Amino acid sequence: MELTTNYQMLNQAYLGNSYGDLYVRIYAKYSERDEDNNRTKVQYQARAYYSGNTYIADVGGNGNVNGTSASQVSGSCTNVPSGEYTFATTEAWVEHNEDGTKSISASAYLNMPNWGWNNTASGTATLPPYDIGILRIGVNGEYKKAKAYLGVNGSWKKCKVYLGVNNTWKKGV
Repeated sequence: MELTTNYQMLNQAYLGNSYGDLYVRIYAKYSERDEDNNRTKVQYQARAYYSGNTYIADVGGNGNVNGTSASQVSGSCTNVPSGEYTFATTEAWVEHNEDGTKSISASAYLNMPNWGWNNTASGTATLPPYDIGILRIGVNGEYKKAKAYLGVNGSWKKCKVYLGVNNTWKKGV
């Protein structure tokens, strides 16, 4: 799955049943793109989902969310309400690979010690890739896309092209 700017569920894990099923879910989305630095800001959420029509009381729940490049963040709850709610969030800038691609992984853990329930939901997704080394070249009065390569130690490497304009560097796309 490729991430978008809306939260997407990467996975869920079952914890138990008390007049309804309880799950822990991991979500992710991206919020910013920084093509000049080949990175994307990713936000992660750990959510609990309870299918019952009231709530589970006095569970003493706690858990965490963790994602690629992000600090692990913990959260807690005393009562688990009906429906879905977020109990922990974190975010981080994620560096893309040299070819512009990147996969992320994330997990959400939920522990309900008073009920003896705990589980971890883990999932992966890809970030929208960056076009690395795209150059437009004028051919017969039209611009055509071409990939830029640079010879390094006898092999060809994709590269980004920058142009000097008024004493500043501009990305050449």
